Amino acid sequence: MKKFINNKGFANVDDLTYHPANEKLYPRENFKEEIKKLRKKIKEWYAEYGYPNHTVIQICKKTGVIYAGNFRVLICKMLGIKWIKAEYCKRIFKETAWESDEMEFLAELNDGDAKRDESNFKIALVKWDAMCKAHFDKTGKTYGGEDRNKFARDSKIDKDVFLKLIKINEEDPDLIGKLVSREMSVKEAWDLVSDPKPKEIVDPKRHSFYDDLMLPTKAVKPKQIKSIGHTEKLLVKDYIVKRGIAMTKASLDEVPYFDRDVGWEKQYPSTQLSNSIMSSTAEAFNNTGVKNLKCKSAGAVSNKTYADVLFPYLTKLANEKAPAGERYFDTQVEIKMCNWKHTAGETKIYSASGSARMPEQDMIVGSHCGNFTKFLIMMVTIKGEHWTKASKQAYISFATLFKLNPTYLLGELFESSGKVEIDWGQVE
Repeated sequence: MKKFINNKGFANVDDLTYHPANEKLYPRENFKEEIKKLRKKIKEWYAEYGYPNHTVIQICKKTGVIYAGNFRVLICKMLGIKWIKAEYCKRIFKETAWESDEMEFLAELNDGDAKRDESNFKIALVKWDAMCKAHFDKTGKTYGGEDRNKFARDSKIDKDVFLKLIKINEEDPDLIGKLVSREMSVKEAWDLVSDPKPKEIVDPKRHSFYDDLMLPTKAVKPKQIKSIGHTEKLLVKDYIVKRGIAMTKASLDEVPYFDRDVGWEKQYPSTQLSNSIMSSTAEAFNNTGVKNLKCKSAGAVSNKTYADVLFPYLTKLANEKAPAGERYFDTQVEIKMCNWKHTAGETKIYSASGSARMPEQDMIVGSHCGNFTKFLIMMVTIKGEHWTKASKQAYISFATLFKLNPTYLLGELFESSGKVEIDWGQVE
């Protein structure tokens, strides 16, 4: 095993890896001033003592992933400093770990860091949104009020103020910048978003993706070709299905999803399928070579909305034509997959309760038979009114989806003797 820290307690910065969740919690863009001040401090300390940091960074002893000190390592690389004081962290980084667990540990380890002003509304909300998404990906549930209040306390923000900030950020994120610059008070921003007039509306001429499913893909990377199994050009709809299922099945060699003794909890294999289809959808549209269809998946650094597949260029084009003072809902495609539950009525996809208030959007939804051998995948347009609210969640059954006239990518739903039945699809 590689030894990342030498006998003098120093690690070579070139051997270290930034933690993949750190940028989501603490985006560098939001910490330009803090990084500038820290750079000056490190430069002065290095000139006086010959090493850059008084407080040691913490890294994983097996992988060299940085748990505490990502900014300090970044600055050392900027300054050409090779060695930094380090110690091994008690946590071992694993790529298979839930991002939610990693974020909670990172936040706990980095809370109180003097270089981060957690009470800054924008910084706190970015961190909160990232942790909420990761928590939902893991559990299928949203954080509760106690979790929110604890986060507010840890961030040194009044809990009632923070609840309003979340609502303000959902309705009009631009107002948060005005709060941070003190151009506006929380009360003034709250009064604006409390206006019943919606701040995000559907573009009446919004882009629909159904015709795009029939576009041919162009340049396909070798690793993508290998996972699909051949080198033929594919239509977008076929690429989504074949590449997404290939990625999912490839993981079966390493992950014992369905093992009778050590298998995963039932909802998590569907998360694997959902993420694979998300990536294959983004790849498929990007591989068409059509400028308007350039997109980013939820894991992309530049995707700040956490939409499953976000189309920034289409969003920009739409908002250029929006009425003054209005902003159209982001152009995006959401992905939802689940395990089949015997009938179309029992089989449901779940989302956060906010989905029931969302404008209409195109989604790719589907199901697997329970062991990734048979699939149903379709594109369907869902409106807020189609969802059923349940506590802090919302759901829609496949029986309801059938009534919305979906376009099938693989498999099909059909009606027989008054019941909605399923005709499974397979990919060799």
